[in-house]
Amino acid sequence: MQNRQSLKFVKCTQLFTTNDKVNEHNDYYLQHFDTDHCICEAVDYTIVDVTTNAKQSVLNIAKDLPPQKTQNPLRVLQIKLSVHYLVVVNIDTSDGLTNGATGILQWFDSSSGKPHTLWVQFTDTPIWKIIRIQYKHLYTKNIDKS
Repeated sequence: MQNRQSLKFVKCTQLFTTNDKVNEHNDYYLQHFDTDHCICEAVDYTIVDVTTNAKQSVLNIAKDLPPQKTQNPLRVLQIKLSVHYLVVVNIDTSDGLTNGATGILQWFDSSSGKPHTLWVQFTDTPIWKIIRIQYKHLYTKNIDKS
């Protein structure tokens, strides 16, 4: 990747021809943030009622497939505070949390050793308005309650 003097380039839309180029860009971008961070590893499971051996076989096959063959889930996700993130799947369309929603990671709770709650301030404030009200009791001193 070419040497860049600043991160000003991230304010414009980045288009890449391969997922590898996207990953390279994201890795470069993330290494320039000196903020709290955490590595999230995927936990795969099956919901079909089959034998344990069959479940394990399917999970092993899926683990070795490229992300493009499994609807693009990441095996490992690096998260860092103050970084912009993009939602890439529809999570709750009725509450605005859809593919393409963007926001900044403000806080994550990893009290159990693994991140389990991510606090994202979305660019468009109506996003997840219902969920924010429903889970208001989880807010901490680090989170803006609006």
